[in-house]
Amino acid sequence: SLTIASLLIRQRNLQAELAIDQELTAKKLIDAESRGRHQAEVALLGSEQFLRATLNSLPSDIAILDQQGTISAVNKPWVNFVSSKDETYRDGGIGHHYEKVFRSTAMNEVEAKGIDMATKQVAEVLTNKRDSMFFEYPCHREDKRQWSVVSMSTFNTGDGRHAVLVHEDVSERKRLEEHDRRLRAELAHVSRLTTAGELASGLAHELNQPLTAITHNCDAVMSSVRSD
Repeated sequence: SLTIASLLIRQRNLQAELAIDQELTAKKLIDAESRGRHQAEVALLGSEQFLRATLNSLPSDIAILDQQGTISAVNKPWVNFVSSKDETYRDGGIGHHYEKVFRSTAMNEVEAKGIDMATKQVAEVLTNKRDSMFFEYPCHREDKRQWSVVSMSTFNTGDGRHAVLVHEDVSERKRLEEHDRRLRAELAHVSRLTTAGELASGLAHELNQPLTAITHNCDAVMSSVRSD
């Protein structure tokens, strides 16, 4: 009986120790999971801050879209671009469909037509009909000639497919290209005139030699006639 009682007490003590060990182990696991979650959140926050800082450092106007075309993130140039045209989207239109936000930036019919054509290509990317797009369109004002470029590419994450919409003012580049074309056209015109002048000069020289000889012979004949 004493032996059985001793074994029962020992069994109870072991069960108590096991319960305590299990509780400590569970607590350690919970603490480890909490630390891991916290580290993951810090890392995610850091990556988001890094992404945001990277986007804000880029000069182009950039918006991140989900597969439905809703704007989920933007950079500062995009916010400035959109909010300067329509104060309704002071945050760049986050949470709104890109087409509605993008169309609000049109300042005249010329620009609206270009945006309309661009949004059709963007829609083709979002519906997987194409992987990317690049479209350049004029957006001239009464006092200034301007051009813009819209491009888009896609990427996949754990929560689905996303797209990067980039808007860029390329007016300065287009003006430089036009200036370069004018200079090249002027140079070609001057080159043609120079070539024509050289040909005319050469032809005049070729014609002048026999004419000089004829004139010289005529003078000699006239001198001979006068002498007779």
